[in-house]
Amino acid sequence: MTTRAGTLLVIGDELLSSGVLCLTGGHDLANTPLLTFPASTQSQLQVWTSEQLEKLLRHYVTWLSVTSHVHTVACLADLQHASKDVINVFVEALEKVEVT
Repeated sequence: MTTRAGTLLVIGDELLSSGVLCLTGGHDLANTPLLTFPASTQSQLQVWTSEQLEKLLRHYVTWLSVTSHVHTVACLADLQHASKDVINVFVEALEKVEVT
């Protein structure tokens, strides 16, 4: 996949096939695409780094930007039963993606 800047976005199959992040086709009230983090996969995030999650987020954001010309996304995650470590991974990854 090529980004608008022309750089190759490389992501491993293990990240894509993990199911940790899904593009379900849903939209929020502002018609922004939803990236969903299923609660059933949160245990997998115990071993993920924020850099891995950031890479996966950037992949989906870039893909939406190129294919649909959408430059913003909304993230939906039920973190009420998540550990503090998992929440920290989410926050760090989302902040890094938001900044750029």
